Order: sequence, then structure tokens, then C-alpha cells
Amino acid sequence: MDVRAHLDAGYTESRAAWLQRRHETSQVLAILAEEPPISVVLLKGMALAVTLYADAALRPMNDIDFMVHLNDIPRLFQRMRSHGFDDKGHSHRSEFDTTKKYQLTFTNQKTHAPLNIEFHARFTHLSLLDEDNVMAWFWSQTDCVTAYDHPTQVLNPSASLLYACAHATQQHGAARAILIWFYDIDLFWRERGNEIQWEALLEQARLCRWEAALCAALLRSQLYFQTPLPAIVHSWLQQDPSQLSGYQSVQRLARGDITRTQGMTEALRFMSLTRLWPFLGSLLHLGTVSDEN
Repeated sequence: MDVRAHLDAGYTESRAAWLQRRHETSQVLAILAEEPPISVVLLKGMALAVTLYADAALRPMNDIDFMVHLNDIPRLFQRMRSHGFDDKGHSHRSEFDTTKKYQLTFTNQKTHAPLNIEFHARFTHLSLLDEDNVMAWFWSQTDCVTAYDHPTQVLNPSASLLYACAHATQQHGAARAILIWFYDIDLFWRERGNEIQWEALLEQARLCRWEAALCAALLRSQLYFQTPLPAIVHSWLQQDPSQLSGYQSVQRLARGDITRTQGMTEALRFMSLTRLWPFLGSLLHLGTVSDEN
């Protein structure tokens, strides 16, 4: 098989996977639009495929993510279950599980390769004192787009870039980050850099304690792809990274040998008590189920 044939086969496989994800996204958006509608913001890979990539099939993804208001979680749970989506890991339950208060994950078993559909009411590694204000800011930083014939919201370029940087280097840790996440960041600057409000983005990074994550992700993107960053960003990147908020967390998560338990422990450092108790309750429930099985 020559190189062109190999690439053609790879693209065909990627497009087939994307067609399934497109169908799944369209189906979920239609369900959420039923009366009374549930407001969501399309996040991560699918949002970038719709708004950033010239060919959406070139953006691989393993799941479809949405941001949802916290007070809509119980109604969302019932809506998705009524349409045959399984609450992952708890498909035997008929009622809303309060231990899953801040994130819900569903699968549709009727598809060829079941995808995870994830709804996030909070982001990880947020400043405890400003968690509500941070989420309110992200909700205020949205654009309306048409995704597969359905009107929906996505984060605007500034908020989306900040979230992408934090996701790559603080939520997962740079050692676990995959190349496509840094390519996304490079594309932001090349395709929509003139729309990025740097000062507003930077102020929010300070509030979130995501400054070090932002810095690490931009440096990694520039290293890999020679990202054309503007002078004001270059100047900011020259400062001592140890003085940036969230630095210690990013450094701990940057190690290649960090275990899953260590990563979870790092996330726990940022949890408020209102989030911590439901999370620990969920872990205890999972341990009980494992013992029974």
C-alpha cells in the first residue's frame, strides 16, 4: 500500500467515526431542545470540530461533552434516561443519583461503538472561593452556532482557549496530554487569534488559578507547532512560571510517572466541602459494588 492509499484509508476511518459522532450529537441536541428546553454549551472536541476545523472529520474524539447548569442536572438525568441513554455505571437505577451531582455520563448502547456523552456542571481544579463566579463567567462567554442543523452554544474563542489549555495541562497533566490538544491551541491562534481577548482571558486565568496551566500549554504548543503568538503573549510567557497561580499543581501533574491515585488526590485539593462529600460517597458506593461483585 503506497502512502496516498494509506492516508486515504485513514481518512475514511476517521470520517466514519465522525459521522457517528455527528449523528449522536444531533440526537442529543434534539432531545435537549424538547419542551421545556435544557440549556447546554457544547465543549471540547465536538465544539472545536464545528467551529475551528475546516473538515470536522479531522478532529478525533472519544466522547461528546456539554456544560450544563447545576440546577438542570436532575431534569437532564430524567430526560436522557427517558430516551434510552444509560447513566454509565448506574443503569439499574431509576432515580437521580445525588453522588453524580456535578457530572453525568451517558452511553447509547444502540450505536455501533457506544460513545460517552458527558455533562459537566463544574470544571475541575477551580479556585474554591470563586467556583460559582468562574462557572458564571464561562456561561457568559458563549457564541450561538448551528451544529448539524441544531442551534447550540459554544464557548467563544477566549474562553475556549483558556479551557483547552487548562484541560491539557492541569486537568489531565502535561505528561498525559495528547498531541491533538496542543494542535487545537495552535489552530486557535492561527484561525481565530484576532478574536481572542487576551487581557480578559488572563484575568480569568488568575481567578481560576489556571495561569500556570495556560502558560505551560502555550509553551508546549509553540514548541511543537511554532504557534504564531502575538507580542503581548510572548512578553507574558517570559516571566518566572513559579510565580503563576496553580504552578505547583501543574508541576506535580507534569511528571510522567504520576499514578491515577496521585492525579485524583491533586483534584481533591481543589474541591470544596459541598463537592467533596458527594464525591467520597460515590467512591464508597463504587467500592461496595466492587466487593459485591
